[in-house]
Amino acid sequence: MSEETPNFVTWAEMLAEEVRPETGEMGYRRGYCDGWMMALEAIWDTMHRYSRSDAYDITFAHAEGPLSDWMLACKEGDDGLDSANWPPAYRVPKKTAIVPLAVARGATTIPYAEVKERLLRDPAVRRAYDALQPAYEAERERIARENAKEGAQ
Repeated sequence: MSEETPNFVTWAEMLAEEVRPETGEMGYRRGYCDGWMMALEAIWDTMHRYSRSDAYDITFAHAEGPLSDWMLACKEGDDGLDSANWPPAYRVPKKTAIVPLAVARGATTIPYAEVKERLLRDPAVRRAYDALQPAYEAERERIARENAKEGAQ
């Protein structure tokens, strides 16, 4: 019986064989791909808990809030290699009442009638509004006719 040497491969040998050294550009591209996949997973997870529009608002609020703040906090010469500089984690929020995106950003809601009244106090705005009123009415009637025609079919 001949003795054969076992066919073991160490991690170091495997890595030396399978993985080439990462260049700066390769690291940038890998990070881009990793970020893309993480974003897809986050959006997918969010869409399974919320409606499409709510999921959009939630993920957009993350992009416009913590992610944007992180991007703007970049300092001159920052190479991004420090883990403290990594982007903020995105977590799918627990299902609660969805707050409209404008409200989540701190905007206050103003009733349409109040805004319209305030705008129409300006004589130039009032003239433009009055001049456009016949066109608005004509378009509203055209849309009503089209809707009625589609309903009859």
